[in-house]
Amino acid sequence: MPVTVVIENRGRRISDVTTMVSIRQGDEYSDNIFPNQYARVVDLPQDATLRFQFTVFAASDLHPLEVSLVKDSRPLFRQSFDLRRAMVEKPVLMVASHKISRIFMSSFLGHYAQASVLPEYLPDQWYGYQGVSKMILSAGVMSRLTQTQYKALKDWVQNGGTLIVSGDINTRVFFQDRIKDLLDGIRVTGIFKTDQLSGMSEFLGISDTATGEFWMNRLQSGGARVLAAEQDQPVLLLKKIGDGSLVFVSIDIHQPDFLRWEGIRDFWLKILNIPGPE
Repeated sequence: MPVTVVIENRGRRISDVTTMVSIRQGDEYSDNIFPNQYARVVDLPQDATLRFQFTVFAASDLHPLEVSLVKDSRPLFRQSFDLRRAMVEKPVLMVASHKISRIFMSSFLGHYAQASVLPEYLPDQWYGYQGVSKMILSAGVMSRLTQTQYKALKDWVQNGGTLIVSGDINTRVFFQDRIKDLLDGIRVTGIFKTDQLSGMSEFLGISDTATGEFWMNRLQSGGARVLAAEQDQPVLLLKKIGDGSLVFVSIDIHQPDFLRWEGIRDFWLKILNIPGPE
């Protein structure tokens, strides 16, 4: 599961501090309890706030999660968290991007428990996606992943996960091997501009109130199901990947005019509830 640790240092600078996240695992009945520990050495500048992300394997919620700061084997801070209280009934939506904004994340309020992750901190094992129902990422993220991160992501999708991939006006990212492999036949052949979202609005069952400029990728569907089109061009595709599914949105979902669109919440509510392909 993804764990985010935020450290605020209100005092003097401290160097070589170990940030440690640990959780006990195992079976009490067989007296086989052992700790899983994750650590990162950091510098804490004066009056600074730092944010770190860990991928923690938690086989159960029986034991608390412990976060500590250690300097020269001396604990500076330690706090435990009851995982049972932290667990949520809402499905978890993970968003991986360097362009995450409050406006974007507010689109999901009330529907999903949200976890925003910088791409370089995505899990490198399949179990890092434990509890994640759906994931949104930009196509350009793929080139920043390690091979083990990419394999973990693909394994998660093939085993039943739903991955939503955002378009990019930099079409060169779609010529990279990983994104071509993941899109599985869907091809990006260029870009086009539209000043309305009539096809998207029809798919949502709402009136087209979009204003502005919307740059979209020109696509070849590659056998994927076309859910919406603009100017006779497919812009929203659904494809089965193993036991999971991939949704390709040809617009860069972080475009300002798209974020200001009145239908943005209806869009995400519909996208996140698309049933997988037969």
